[in-house]
Amino acid sequence: GGRRLALKAYSPARAAALDLCGWLEGEGLASGRAPTTPPIIARSRSLGLLVTAWLEGPSGHELIDGGRPARAGELAAEWLRTEAGLTARLGRSYGPDAALQEVARWTRKIGRVDPELGAEASAILTSLRAAPPTLTHEGVRHGDFSPEHVLDLGDGPGVIDWDSFRRGALELDAARFLGALSWLAGDRPSRGQGRAEAAASLRAGLDGLLDEDALAWYRAAVH
Repeated sequence: GGRRLALKAYSPARAAALDLCGWLEGEGLASGRAPTTPPIIARSRSLGLLVTAWLEGPSGHELIDGGRPARAGELAAEWLRTEAGLTARLGRSYGPDAALQEVARWTRKIGRVDPELGAEASAILTSLRAAPPTLTHEGVRHGDFSPEHVLDLGDGPGVIDWDSFRRGALELDAARFLGALSWLAGDRPSRGQGRAEAAASLRAGLDGLLDEDALAWYRAAVH
């Protein structure tokens, strides 16, 4: 009917994302009205298929490049405030122990390629192991939250691509977003000011909601 749709096919190992999308729909977070995930057109657990509407709007990345970085941070903060209430026990748990296992795996890989960088990564791993944050509130998290995944729908955020969702601290997704901003600035130095404005806007929108020590720990762990 002329509509733009998104079709995703999942292996059995990743099919839990279909359950999550159905749960988000039940929570009123797949309506197409912000804050929202893509509205579901059809889904089949047995076939591993998901069909959703195509959300229209510039991504946070495009907002930053287009001179509206504060809007990107504002939208991300609005979604994270919504996400703070998603306490269902869906997805694999990703607390400090799981994060440390991932950092250790990457440290070994880096060390095999570049011993000097591997030594630096090992020092970071040691520091992270010495002071892991206490996981007090665990809920559904995007898991790969970045400016690419946050769209400006005009009335608020649309958030796409939940394939890496997990259960963890809110600081995990905030750290992912801030880390992605740093990567954008490194990729193109001219984005530095925009990155800083987007980060400041995110922090302002989440004032009092995040544990700063936990945020700093997850930023070091995931990036």
